[in-house]
Amino acid sequence: MNKRKKHFPKTILFGLLLIVLFTSGVQISAQTITIYWDQLKQEIDGFGASAAFRQADNLKKFPTSTRNEILDLLFDTTKGIGLSIVRNMVGDGSMSEWGNSVDGPVDTIEPQNGVWNFNAVDEQIWFMKEAEARGVTRHFSTVWSPPRWMKDNNSCINGGSVRTDMYDEYAEYLYQYVTEYLKNRNGIDLYAISVSNEPDMTTGYSSTRWNGEQFRTFVRDYLGPKFREENQSDTKIMIGEDSNWTEEPAVATLNDSRAAAYVDIVAGHNYGTSNYPPFNTARSKNKKVWETEVSNLGNNDRTMTDGMKWARQIHDFLTNAQGNAWCYWWAICYKVNPDKGEALININTSNNTYFTNKRLFTMGNYSRFVRPGWYRINASTTSSNNVFITAFKDTETNAMAIVAINSNNSQQNRTFTLSGSDIDSVTPYYTSSTDDLRQGNAISLSNGSFSASLPANSVTTFYKEGNSAPLNLGDVNHDDQVNIVDALLIAQYYVNLDPDNFDESVADTNCDFRIDIVDALLIAQFYVNLIDGFCLD
Repeated sequence: MNKRKKHFPKTILFGLLLIVLFTSGVQISAQTITIYWDQLKQEIDGFGASAAFRQADNLKKFPTSTRNEILDLLFDTTKGIGLSIVRNMVGDGSMSEWGNSVDGPVDTIEPQNGVWNFNAVDEQIWFMKEAEARGVTRHFSTVWSPPRWMKDNNSCINGGSVRTDMYDEYAEYLYQYVTEYLKNRNGIDLYAISVSNEPDMTTGYSSTRWNGEQFRTFVRDYLGPKFREENQSDTKIMIGEDSNWTEEPAVATLNDSRAAAYVDIVAGHNYGTSNYPPFNTARSKNKKVWETEVSNLGNNDRTMTDGMKWARQIHDFLTNAQGNAWCYWWAICYKVNPDKGEALININTSNNTYFTNKRLFTMGNYSRFVRPGWYRINASTTSSNNVFITAFKDTETNAMAIVAINSNNSQQNRTFTLSGSDIDSVTPYYTSSTDDLRQGNAISLSNGSFSASLPANSVTTFYKEGNSAPLNLGDVNHDDQVNIVDALLIAQYYVNLDPDNFDESVADTNCDFRIDIVDALLIAQFYVNLIDGFCLD
């Protein structure tokens, strides 16, 4: 039998060669991504997690040294991942209906209509204060269920709805939780209050059903006026938090101009899908968009495979949904036998040990560096042959971070050009199968560009500290002096007169995470030389 040699056209051979080159990981040349310094995208509100359902109580019982290690891993921006948001559960007092001492609800502040218990025990307050000691200033609380006497099924579990004749009582309940219980009794300024967790779900633990029309009526006629008009609360109002990534529960409220005026944040969870389509109605109304809960409810995966999965979700949330804050479910949880994937850190309550998961550190490639008040900035591409890019900056200090996810099984080389910036160097921080936010050597820029190698299956943050002038506490009007004018401006701010030319970031002169008359008095004392400086001097 004659064997005939097969001849392929040159175009086919060239195509096969390209396929071999790209699939084998051979790098022909480093691709260039341009970062546009002055093209701002969305503001970043932060990254967070929760210690709800008694997880704060579980952690508090640990030995002090171990407890501090865990808290530092969660919130410290040098020892850990620098989470900037804490999510809490509003206590409903339903322990008789479900739960136990390691996984359950906490006390309600109103066990009966008109009977208040502002001494209700809630270790989430301790957790928030520990987070604050490590720099966190944003806490929000979500209601899984109000007290049972407000609901049409007279139960905190199995769904049920808030009775319409109790809407006024429910608004008062939320207001008292924010102002009297948290702020006045416990010194916590709540950033936002969420009306309901997963209003689409009926569960055997605390749950409440809401539809869009119910949200609209309650926010427009009860909660909004209570928080904004009657009592001038600064706490933001959040609605949504459907179990899936959808803004549908909030749409009726957003399309009612009176109701929408009271809403600050539209939130969603992301169970059942990994996609993040934009919340178009919320964005059209200039509302912030938060993802407030997602996790792996199944068996735990501690590896980089799982870490890469969540890094990619954060990237997609920031670029597709153009969202403002992203939260994992539990910061810590007791589920270790068997391991479950619901937390960043798993704690063993029987022997006071813990272990971390790679998702803790890949999330940290964002949360440690990209701080509240920063902005995402435009890049020439957010996806480059399975390398995913996002860039951010602080408009006040010119600090910057570029996060690069390399989803390839081989090292990738990239060149980054910073258009419009005068940054001279960046420092890489690597998370991979062998590294946890490992700091690398500084990389110098040449003609506004730098090149870097991204390890296989890794997340790398290229970071540059800011170069702003030192914080001048007390100089709230930026006239380069701290005097009685600054004290008067703080006093005006404290009584809600909304003074012009007022910088909140330098008004907290005693570093207690609030701006009040004490700060004004300290400035007055400084002005007449009774004290030499303030808390950071």
